[in-house]
Parts: sequence; structure tokens; C-alpha cells
Amino acid sequence: MSEQAIAAACEKQGSTPETVTTLILDSAFSSATLSGLDACVALAELSAIGCAIASLDGFPALPALRKLDVSDNRVAGATVAALAGCAALEELMLGGNKIASLDDLKPLAEKGVPLVVLDLANCPCAEGGDEYRDAAFAMFPKLQVLDGRDKAGDDVELAFDLHPFLELPLTHVEIVGRGAATRGATVRSLLEMTSGQEFDEDY
Repeated sequence: MSEQAIAAACEKQGSTPETVTTLILDSAFSSATLSGLDACVALAELSAIGCAIASLDGFPALPALRKLDVSDNRVAGATVAALAGCAALEELMLGGNKIASLDDLKPLAEKGVPLVVLDLANCPCAEGGDEYRDAAFAMFPKLQVLDGRDKAGDDVELAFDLHPFLELPLTHVEIVGRGAATRGATVRSLLEMTSGQEFDEDY
């Protein structure tokens, strides 16, 4: 069960559910639901890849959660709405699940969840080509990367954690794309989005 996996991960880190900030539970349990997170109020990053999760119903509103990866599970699209209470969520990885429609993510958009990175690769909803991509970028105004590609369709690898990047010098921020123009545009977009300032193309 996920509760036991969470307890074991906390113990391994010398932490408690109330103070833990990162939980990596990949393949550490097999359960249709992900429970036991209510006490994890400081949790910023959670990964539960390949745990046979079928439903996110009951997922708590974790105020510090910025990155969630539940790829390669069996998550039903209708249950994604449970994440709408995670007001700081910036990076959401749902690839390889049973998300049939992008509409399943509308509750998150309606609550203003500030997604910057979204992965729905290998979900049925991602088979819509350009129409699907346009709809996703329109749904989440701050979205910069969808299924590993930016708005222009260029491959993007984020080589840093999203949440602390404003506290780092620019030399610690690396975005690897197909060309320098793509990298520069993406960096400018991220800096403008978070700082409220505009940067010219020579920045």
C-alpha cells in the first residue's frame, strides 16, 4: 500500500511525513489509489511512476507541491480533477495513463493551477496532433512545455528543477532545444513569466 511506501521513504531520508519535501515512490507499491499524503504539507516533489494507480480521487490539496509524476499508471481522466487543489503545481507528468480527453484537465485550469510543464504522451488525448497542442497551450496560459516540446514544436529538455530557478544565477539554467533561438526564446519566456519583466531578444 502507498501508506507503507511513504513511511519507508520518509524513514530512509530521516524525515517525517510532515517535513518531507521529496518522495520518490516509483514501483515501490502497487495500489489502485494513492493515499497517505494528507500529512505531507511540505511536499514539493512527488514521483509515483509505475505503481498501478487507477484513481487520483482524494488527492489532498498540498500547498507546496510543485512537481508530480504519476506516469505509466492506469489513472482515469475524470480523477485528475482532484489535483485542482494543488495551487502551486507547475510540472505535471501524466504520460502513459488513460486520459482520454484534455477536458479532464479543465478543473485545474479553472482553479488557476500554474502549469509550466505538462506531459500527456501516450495518453489517448494526446493523439489529436496540432489541435490537441493548441488546446493545451490555450487552456494553461503559463504552459511552456507540452510532451517534451515547446510551443514551436521543438524538443526541450529542462535541465533544472522549476521551483527554485529564480533563486539561481542564469548560468544554472539550461534549456536544450534544437537551436540557440529556441533556447533563448524559452529562457526569456520563463524569466518574463516569473519576474514580471520583459527582456529583449539580445538578453
